[in-house]
Amino acid sequence: MIRFLVGDLFQTKARTLVNTVNCVGIMGKGVAQTFKSRFPAMFEDYRQRCEAGDLRLGEPYHYSDLAGVSIVNFPTKDHWKSASRMADIEAGLDYFVARAAEWGVRSVAFPPLGCGNGGLDWTDVGPLMYRKLGGLDFDIEIYAPFGTPKGQLTKEFLAQDSLIPSAEKGRQLGRVQPGWVAMLEVVRRLQEQAYPRPVGRTIFQKIGYVLTDLGVPTGLEYGKGSYGPFAAEMGELLTVLANKNWWVEESLGSMKRIRVSERFAKESASFRKELEAYETQIAKTVDLFCRIGSTAQAE
Repeated sequence: MIRFLVGDLFQTKARTLVNTVNCVGIMGKGVAQTFKSRFPAMFEDYRQRCEAGDLRLGEPYHYSDLAGVSIVNFPTKDHWKSASRMADIEAGLDYFVARAAEWGVRSVAFPPLGCGNGGLDWTDVGPLMYRKLGGLDFDIEIYAPFGTPKGQLTKEFLAQDSLIPSAEKGRQLGRVQPGWVAMLEVVRRLQEQAYPRPVGRTIFQKIGYVLTDLGVPTGLEYGKGSYGPFAAEMGELLTVLANKNWWVEESLGSMKRIRVSERFAKESASFRKELEAYETQIAKTVDLFCRIGSTAQAE
């Protein structure tokens, strides 16, 4: 059985975990960094394989030890600075399927291969993983990026063919517009207030509206919605930013709130000049939403 979900891969009950790696011996970001800290012996084995030139795109390998650790290191990019390619993800999945029985895999949990730092979109990767892994006869969990809409976890969505050409690379930061970074910067500052008010998707829509109205180029086109100004493109925007692990959605009672991640704080430095140029608009927006007491007021 294959199951798609959003959550912490390390909470799975699956016997085998899949780790996304590059081919140069670096586990410095994302899920790989967590694997490195949890399984230092595995990391040392991986590093030595890379030094020997034994790790190649399209060829995952299985690591196990006497303690029962079972990990598949899955190369999703050549260098850690590179973008991932769908062709390499597809080749690696074929390689895994052909060798899963040999490796003794009885249940497995996958991260979203090539998403996040690799720059690939879940809307392309999810259907590919469903198509390649759906025929295996053991339990499979596939963890989508945080923020993935529920509709993109369904069989109806995942059964469609990937629309992206196999050789296309992940788009990395090239897709992110500076105005989107400004929107998350507003959320980051709001959550650092002494008494922060939660920011849900409705409030985030309004943050985008205010910044757009103040002249920040968000690329969003607002119209009238049921809860005030509404931009239809917001869902795609949030998915792109979630694929980069720049925000997560957390449950807070009956609502869900958006929280900006530590990774955003580090990687948004690439847009430092743009953020400085929009500082006046960002500060005005933060001040406004600090004074808004509820979602109803924002509407």
